Amino acid sequence: FYSYAHVPWIRPGQRGYAEADLPDSDKKRRLYEIGKAKLKALGYHDIGMDHFALSHDELFVATEAGKLHRNFMGHTISQTDLLIGLGASAISDAKYGYIQNTKVVEQYREGIEEHGLAILKGHVMTHEDLIIKKYIIDLLCRGEIHFKSELLNIIDVEVIDHLATMHTEGLVEMNKDYVKVTTLGKAFIRNIAMLLDKRMHEKHQGVETPVFSKAI
Repeated sequence: FYSYAHVPWIRPGQRGYAEADLPDSDKKRRLYEIGKAKLKALGYHDIGMDHFALSHDELFVATEAGKLHRNFMGHTISQTDLLIGLGASAISDAKYGYIQNTKVVEQYREGIEEHGLAILKGHVMTHEDLIIKKYIIDLLCRGEIHFKSELLNIIDVEVIDHLATMHTEGLVEMNKDYVKVTTLGKAFIRNIAMLLDKRMHEKHQGVETPVFSKAI
C-alpha cells in the first residue's frame, strides 16, 4: 500500500497532469494513515516499506523472527541473492549486479531467439555498493543498523547529522553504536534509508531533472 510515484521523465504518459494536480505531501500522508487504519482494522500488520500482512502470513512470521529479506521488488522470505527476471523490461538481481531486459516485446523476443539474452542495460556493484546495500537491507527488514567502521568509512558526516535530527524528531533511537527506527519512524523508513544511499545523492547533485521518485 504505497504512494503513487509521479515520474513523467520515465513514464511519458504521466505528462497529462502536473504536480499541481496531485495531492500535496500532507494530504498524501493523511490518505496513507486512513488506508493503514483500515488495513489494521482488518487484522493486517504493518511490516514496513508499505507492506502489510496477516498474522499467519509468512512475511509477518519472518518479520517477527528477524528473518525478513528484501530485494528491489519488495519484502520476501526468500534468502537467496539471485532473482531472475523473465520477460520484456524485467530486472535480474545477482547480488553483485543488476541487469534489465529490453523493454520492447518484439526486441526482447528477437534477442532471446538469436542470442539467448535480451539485455538493455546493467550495473556491476562496487565493494562500496555492496556494503551500503547490506546496511539498507538491515534497516528496511530489521529496523536497525550498527555503526561499524566499514559503514562509517563510507558515509558522510552529514548523514550522521541528519540521523541526529531524526532522533530529536522521534523517528529513530540513536547513540554512537547504532540507529533503531521507532514506531513513529517506521512510516518514514524509506526517508531514513535514503540517507545511506550515496549514489542517489550524487545523481541529484547539480541535476535539475530528478532520477528517482520522491518519498513523502
